[in-house]
Amino acid sequence: MKRLFFVFVAITLCACASGPRAYDGVVGYRTEPVETGLEVTYADEADTSDEQILSYIFEVCAETLKVPQNSMMIQVTSVSEVERRTDMSLQIPVGTQPVTSLMHGMPVESQQLITQQQTVFRNMKLKEMVAVCSTAG
Repeated sequence: MKRLFFVFVAITLCACASGPRAYDGVVGYRTEPVETGLEVTYADEADTSDEQILSYIFEVCAETLKVPQNSMMIQVTSVSEVERRTDMSLQIPVGTQPVTSLMHGMPVESQQLITQQQTVFRNMKLKEMVAVCSTAG
């Protein structure tokens, strides 16, 4: 089980991107037009600072509304901690099997890796910030 955890952590760290991420079912941003502008909901790991999440929201708003960040107003409507159950599929090596192939008319012995697909579940603590952005003026 420790092995699965370390694989999960390695994949999670490699998947981290600098800048806002589109919502993938667990983390990232979602947008919805509202009467006063654009509502952005951003979820990230619970230890992510409010300032970092707010900077992502600023980037999303500026890109979506197609205006510079200094010409927007943002009103944070809520910040909450949530817990979500996440799952991911892993290919786990379970053995090898001999394979014979022909190379230049001669049989060549090699090994083929056999894997088993395993689904791993994890409860993640997340911070979710909801803000409404609009153009100044």
